[in-house]
Amino acid sequence: RIDGTVTPLGPDIHHVGPALWTDPNPFYDVGYHMMAVDDRFLLYTDGLFEVCAKGQDVFLGQERFSEIVSAHAGDELHAFIDGIIKDLEDIRGGDRFDDDLCLLGMELGSL
Repeated sequence: RIDGTVTPLGPDIHHVGPALWTDPNPFYDVGYHMMAVDDRFLLYTDGLFEVCAKGQDVFLGQERFSEIVSAHAGDELHAFIDGIIKDLEDIRGGDRFDDDLCLLGMELGSL
């Protein structure tokens, strides 16, 4: 949310469905969440919270990733995404990561 509140909508990372296209009959949980004007919705791969600082083998984690997302909540959407990636690059010590990074951000406008 624009006020910096981050609400995880998906299941706990230890209770997720199979990776996309790896199971011919996958089952995924479905959930519903109310959104307000200016709320943002992020879809991202696990590579964003499995970032390790250069020379370390401890993942950033979802809680720290949420803190980074919250820190950029007041930014315009494009700067919001760029700021998240820049912070991850700073933690990593460059723009080379061990896993793929995919982040899609959407912002709800007025209806």
